[in-house]
Amino acid sequence: MIHAAVLGLVLVVASVGAAAAQSYSKAARYLMAQEIKAACPLGGRFTSKGAIERDLNGDGRKDLLLSHGELRCKGSRTLSKYCGMQVCTVKIFVRQGQLLKLSSDFLGGGVTLGPTNVPVISGYAHGGAPWAIRWNGRNFR
Repeated sequence: MIHAAVLGLVLVVASVGAAAAQSYSKAARYLMAQEIKAACPLGGRFTSKGAIERDLNGDGRKDLLLSHGELRCKGSRTLSKYCGMQVCTVKIFVRQGQLLKLSSDFLGGGVTLGPTNVPVISGYAHGGAPWAIRWNGRNFR
C-alpha cells in the first residue's frame, strides 16, 4: 500500500516535470539545448528562473530570456562555462515568425522580470551595481 502511494507520487512529480519541459516552444527548446551544449560539457538544465519564454517586447508573441546564472550543469563543475566570479551571460531572443533571434547578449546576475506587458528586466552587474533594461520599441535599453 505504501509502495503504491510512493509510486503514485513519483509519477505525479515526473508528469509535472515533463509538462513544464514541454511548455516551451520548439524554438526555445532548440536554443536552450544549444546553450546547454556550449556551456556544460556533461549536459545540464536551466531552472525556471533561467529560461523564461514570455512576451518581452509587447508584440503579443513569446520571446525568450536565458540566464546562464540559472543553468545547472552535470558533473563536478555545476556552473555554466559562461559564468564568472560574479555574473553570467544573459541572452534575450525576440520572436520573428516561428524563430527566435538573438536581440541582446550581456553579463548580469540575479535576473528578474517585472509583471507588466513590456516587463522591466533587472539584475546586478560586476560589483553588485543594479541595472534595469526594457524594450524601447527598437531594442532593449
